[in-house]
Amino acid sequence: MGLYDTAIDNYLNEQGIDRKIKNAVREHANILGILLQHADTKSILPEILWKTKDRDGSIFDLGNYWQQNDDNTKILQNLYAVSDTVFSQHKCSHLSLFVVHNDILLRLISLGSKNDAVLNLGEDGWQKHLAARVATSAWLNICDDCSLWLQNNDLSGSHYNDAKRLWALPICRDTGGVVGVLYGEDEQDKAWQSDSIAAWVGLSIVLPTLLENIQKTLK
Repeated sequence: MGLYDTAIDNYLNEQGIDRKIKNAVREHANILGILLQHADTKSILPEILWKTKDRDGSIFDLGNYWQQNDDNTKILQNLYAVSDTVFSQHKCSHLSLFVVHNDILLRLISLGSKNDAVLNLGEDGWQKHLAARVATSAWLNICDDCSLWLQNNDLSGSHYNDAKRLWALPICRDTGGVVGVLYGEDEQDKAWQSDSIAAWVGLSIVLPTLLENIQKTLK
């Protein structure tokens, strides 16, 4: 058994993903797990991690929710390194990594175009944001036709007007429950290839413990 095999089996089974990609997921998870601990992060500047742009162009300061210090900066740099590795190989127009914090999703990492930094998990959160829906349901969601979902009121909000397809993957604790969400947007229609799915699932597999530790230290 590999280091992540049990977690991979559970994830593929629970999300209804074809087990044929297990070997590819294992390969991605093994590489990303090592990178998460030993990434060379000297070139990742702290200022691009703690203060990022929100969808409306305003500045989101993560320091309002999490103490800004050297240890936490290093954690963010490692998260950025693994997220950017997959983002660079399997391009989408936007990628967010969220952690669940009380009744919100709090963005830790943002790559690509601007997006929302704090998502409400309240009653209407599931309709306004696909990531919020995944956080509350624990089910992977792929929206291949954003305009159709908006037309059918499966989603709502002008923030989706430029998106063609959306996807969100839950990041789950070993003991059950969602600790975070990987969320992506594309501005063009394109099929999700099996290797892309394997890469994003691999990233989801290596993050739960670190996100749980972050949760415990949030303000």
